[in-house]
Amino acid sequence: MEEMRTIIRKKYTMDRELSAWRWEVQQLKEDLAQKTWALREAKVALAEYEGGIQSFFHKLSGKFADKQEALSKQVRIAQAAQDYCESQLASAKAALQDLEEAAAKLPTREELFVQYPDNDYLKQQDALLCADRAIRLLRKNERFLLEARDWAENRNADFNPLGIQYDKTVSLNKAADCAREIW
Repeated sequence: MEEMRTIIRKKYTMDRELSAWRWEVQQLKEDLAQKTWALREAKVALAEYEGGIQSFFHKLSGKFADKQEALSKQVRIAQAAQDYCESQLASAKAALQDLEEAAAKLPTREELFVQYPDNDYLKQQDALLCADRAIRLLRKNERFLLEARDWAENRNADFNPLGIQYDKTVSLNKAADCAREIW
């Protein structure tokens, strides 16, 4: 009886860790997309300044070096943020891979339910896992709905939405996908 509880506890603990690492990898991928965009914007701002008319006037007034250094610093900061995010993503993917390999050696949830069909402890652990996943999806769903609200309220305004979605329809579709997954 105690051996069965140990197997169940180990399986569901590992499943919760897997879920957390998958969530982390997904968040890091989204962060990396934003960091890549920020780096691109910083490089474009530097290139536009160096090739623009404003730099000509700044060269004449002696402000060129300061402005160029400030823009170059923004590029370096954006590059460092992107590199850090890439390294975090690589390490999270490696940890996820290791955990998935360890989880493959344990029985699946379905096998446990076949083996112990009326075990209350198994049902409790499964409910905790499902609740954990539902909470994560609800938080993600909330973020997409807030993005859609921002887009709906600020259609013609110049603003920065909460996420990287470019249309309220995209945000609403992603929110609907989360809701389906919860269901």
